[in-house]
Amino acid sequence: MAQDKTIIRVQKNKENPYVMLNKTFIEDERLSWKAKGLMTYFLSKPDDWKIMMCDLVKRSVDGRVSVASGINELIKYGYIRRYQPKNDKNQYLPVEYIVYEIPQAGFLRAENPRSGNPHTGNQPQLNNNITKKRYTPNNDSHGMRKELDFRKYPQHEYSDEQFESLYEQIE
Repeated sequence: MAQDKTIIRVQKNKENPYVMLNKTFIEDERLSWKAKGLMTYFLSKPDDWKIMMCDLVKRSVDGRVSVASGINELIKYGYIRRYQPKNDKNQYLPVEYIVYEIPQAGFLRAENPRSGNPHTGNQPQLNNNITKKRYTPNNDSHGMRKELDFRKYPQHEYSDEQFESLYEQIE
């Protein structure tokens, strides 16, 4: 016998609190389930609640990279804005986030949002005439060399998603 109801709900009252949400982000097919879950969690919090990465990681089985990739996805599609304020001495303060229940236009995600003191030491010179393959010594006892295609791994900052993808390719 088929059931009419496939979703069984609880009564919503003080003993069973509930959250009322705009369904825009839930229906947004650009977002992963991870991003939708994070948005639901954020919107279930009070309006003055602060997103803290270490706290999010503690409250779930997802690691830092997973949580960061979900937040970056929400930033990409305009649901979150990340910024880093400065104090009176022009020093950076901790990163802050603003969560929007519906996506916002008018601000772009920085390609490589970096904060703090940038590395100012000797930077490697980029060579545009790089050959396809370079060899690097391998630590095996036979003196064999391992092929690496350096064009796959350009020298720049990676997002958490890109880093995870690169790491999987290397393994």
